[in-house]
Amino acid sequence: MGVTGFCMGGGLALLLGATSPQVRAVSAFYPAMPWADYQPEWSAYAGKVAAIHTSEGDGGSAAEPIREVAEAIGQAGGTVELFDYAGTQHAFVNDHRPEVFDAPSAQLALSRTVEEFRSALLS
Repeated sequence: MGVTGFCMGGGLALLLGATSPQVRAVSAFYPAMPWADYQPEWSAYAGKVAAIHTSEGDGGSAAEPIREVAEAIGQAGGTVELFDYAGTQHAFVNDHRPEVFDAPSAQLALSRTVEEFRSALLS
Protein backbone atom coordinates (compact mmCIF):
# COMPACT_ATOMS: atom_id res chain seq x y z
CA MET A 1 0.00 0.00 0.00
CA GLY A 2 1.16 3.55 -0.67
CA VAL A 3 0.07 6.58 1.32
CA THR A 4 0.38 10.26 0.70
CA GLY A 5 -0.46 13.35 2.69
CA PHE A 6 -0.09 17.10 2.75
CA CYS A 7 1.01 19.29 5.69
CA MET A 8 -0.21 17.55 8.86
CA GLY A 9 -1.36 14.70 6.64
CA GLY A 10 2.19 14.46 5.28
CA GLY A 11 3.53 14.01 8.79
CA LEU A 12 0.84 11.43 9.50
CA ALA A 13 1.70 9.59 6.26
CA LEU A 14 5.33 9.35 7.41
CA LEU A 15 4.13 8.12 10.80
CA LEU A 16 1.89 5.53 9.14
CA GLY A 17 4.91 4.20 7.27
CA ALA A 18 6.56 3.64 10.64
CA THR A 19 3.55 1.93 12.23
CA SER A 20 1.83 -0.11 9.51
CA PRO A 21 3.48 -3.16 7.96
CA GLN A 22 1.09 -2.88 4.99
CA VAL A 23 2.53 0.49 3.94
CA ARG A 24 5.44 0.06 1.53
CA ALA A 25 5.66 3.58 0.08
CA VAL A 26 5.05 7.06 1.47
CA SER A 27 4.91 10.39 -0.34
CA ALA A 28 4.77 13.33 2.07
CA PHE A 29 4.23 16.89 0.89
CA TYR A 30 5.60 19.71 3.08
CA PRO A 31 4.97 17.53 6.15
CA ALA A 32 4.33 18.87 9.62
CA MET A 33 6.19 16.81 12.21
CA PRO A 34 4.01 16.88 15.34
CA TRP A 35 5.82 14.30 17.43
CA ALA A 36 8.21 16.23 19.67
CA ASP A 37 7.19 14.10 22.66
CA TYR A 38 6.71 10.87 20.69
CA GLN A 39 9.43 9.07 18.78
CA PRO A 40 8.09 6.83 16.02
CA GLU A 41 9.65 3.40 15.58
CA TRP A 42 11.52 4.31 12.41
CA SER A 43 13.06 0.81 12.21
CA ALA A 44 9.78 -0.31 10.61
CA TYR A 45 10.90 1.55 7.46
CA ALA A 46 13.36 -1.22 6.57
CA GLY A 47 12.74 -2.07 2.91
CA LYS A 48 10.22 0.75 2.43
CA VAL A 49 10.49 3.92 0.38
CA ALA A 50 9.58 7.49 1.26
CA ALA A 51 9.60 10.69 -0.74
CA ILE A 52 9.46 14.02 1.05
CA HIS A 53 8.48 17.02 -1.08
CA THR A 54 9.42 20.34 0.51
CA SER A 55 8.76 23.97 -0.26
CA GLU A 56 11.43 26.62 -0.18
CA GLY A 57 9.19 28.71 2.08
CA ASP A 58 9.28 25.98 4.74
CA GLY A 59 13.05 25.73 4.64
CA GLY A 60 13.20 22.83 2.20
CA SER A 61 15.02 19.62 2.98
CA ALA A 62 17.52 21.59 5.08
CA ALA A 63 14.86 22.08 7.78
CA GLU A 64 15.92 20.18 10.89
CA PRO A 65 12.79 18.00 11.28
CA ILE A 66 13.03 16.93 7.62
CA ARG A 67 16.71 16.04 7.96
CA GLU A 68 16.08 14.10 11.16
CA VAL A 69 13.27 12.02 9.65
CA ALA A 70 15.24 11.35 6.45
CA GLU A 71 18.25 10.24 8.48
CA ALA A 72 16.14 7.97 10.70
CA ILE A 73 14.44 6.31 7.72
CA GLY A 74 17.81 5.77 6.03
CA GLN A 75 19.37 4.34 9.18
CA ALA A 76 16.42 1.96 9.46
CA GLY A 77 17.17 0.53 6.02
CA GLY A 78 14.53 2.48 4.16
CA THR A 79 15.06 4.53 1.05
CA VAL A 80 14.21 8.21 1.26
CA GLU A 81 14.31 10.84 -1.44
CA LEU A 82 14.12 14.54 -0.66
CA PHE A 83 12.74 16.90 -3.27
CA ASP A 84 13.06 20.67 -2.95
CA TYR A 85 10.92 22.95 -5.10
CA ALA A 86 12.62 26.31 -5.55
CA GLY A 87 10.50 29.42 -5.20
CA THR A 88 7.54 27.57 -3.69
CA GLN A 89 5.54 28.19 -0.55
CA HIS A 90 3.80 25.80 1.82
CA ALA A 91 0.78 24.20 0.07
CA PHE A 92 2.21 24.77 -3.42
CA VAL A 93 0.28 21.73 -4.72
CA ASN A 94 -3.10 23.10 -3.56
CA ASP A 95 -4.81 24.59 -6.61
CA HIS A 96 -7.56 25.99 -4.38
CA ARG A 97 -5.01 28.43 -2.96
CA PRO A 98 -3.94 30.53 -5.94
CA GLU A 99 -1.66 32.68 -3.78
CA VAL A 100 0.69 29.70 -3.27
CA PHE A 101 -0.20 27.25 -6.05
CA ASP A 102 2.74 26.53 -8.35
CA ALA A 103 1.48 24.47 -11.31
CA PRO A 104 4.85 23.31 -12.72
CA SER A 105 6.15 22.28 -9.29
CA ALA A 106 2.86 20.61 -8.40
CA GLN A 107 2.85 18.62 -11.63
CA LEU A 108 6.45 17.52 -11.09
CA ALA A 109 5.81 16.51 -7.46
CA LEU A 110 2.69 14.54 -8.34
CA SER A 111 4.40 12.77 -11.25
CA ARG A 112 7.24 11.82 -8.92
CA THR A 113 4.70 10.37 -6.49
CA VAL A 114 3.04 8.29 -9.20
CA GLU A 115 6.43 6.98 -10.34
CA GLU A 116 7.48 6.19 -6.76
CA PHE A 117 4.29 4.22 -6.15
CA ARG A 118 4.57 2.38 -9.48
CA SER A 119 8.13 1.38 -8.71
CA ALA A 120 7.52 0.37 -5.09
CA LEU A 121 4.12 -1.24 -5.38
CA LEU A 122 3.97 -2.82 -8.82
CA SER A 123 7.34 -4.52 -8.90
